[in-house]
Amino acid sequence: MTSSEIAAARTALGLTQEDMAKMLDIGTHSLSRIECGGHKPKGAIVRLLVAYLEGYRPRDWPGKGNKR
Repeated sequence: MTSSEIAAARTALGLTQEDMAKMLDIGTHSLSRIECGGHKPKGAIVRLLVAYLEGYRPRDWPGKGNKR
């Protein structure tokens, strides 16, 4: 998954960088670097992002009304 695909995925999921970083368990700075192409994401991050794109939503998904 390229950096632009990751940024597009975040937009498609309706997440801010802060929310997506929390859902991927990485820092916002790391996510920003991934989206800008300065850092390559690890396989686990890509797999989790693909699961989100396919419809998986954990209980603490932003906007579900659950406390984090």
